[in-house]
Amino acid sequence: MILYRVLGELDDTFKWKTSLQEDTQFYAFFDETDYESATLGADDYQNGAFFLLKNFVLGFKRYPLYVHAFSGGSEISLSKVRITTKLSRGRYHHLLEICSLEEVEKYLPMAYSDAYNGQNILITMEKDVSIINDPDAWLLLAFDFSIPSKDIYYLMISHDAAGFDFVANFTEHPFQDRKIIEE
Repeated sequence: MILYRVLGELDDTFKWKTSLQEDTQFYAFFDETDYESATLGADDYQNGAFFLLKNFVLGFKRYPLYVHAFSGGSEISLSKVRITTKLSRGRYHHLLEICSLEEVEKYLPMAYSDAYNGQNILITMEKDVSIINDPDAWLLLAFDFSIPSKDIYYLMISHDAAGFDFVANFTEHPFQDRKIIEE
């Protein structure tokens, strides 16, 4: 895994809602070495990337977590387990609340699978996310870090699950010992 300071997917899908911005920001790219820790299976790369993502999410030990899936259709893996709302023609928002380690184990594979299949998946501690109605953008979110006493993070699994973007208003996170490349 390589961590880059410059964001990947989120660069095009979010704006700051306030002048207060993040303390931590990086894009985690899964490379060919990521399947070394994977279980044997048909797709070692996918297994290894999911293993790293799961360890990252579990490292926070903060609940509830909210998984927001944004898709072009109403039928994705997460739509079968929680709330689906139609945003506009051909755009849907699926919301799932995760309150325990057991639920992470059960639902995170579904979220990863949806991302791997091209959906936009946002994992955060925020139940409500601001979706900006912009006809020029398929998805545009506003991130709000205006409450400095509240730890908030946003983790967007990039298209086709090649990695994830992470933005937070705190500095301690499960990969804090890894080097972040300034590119």
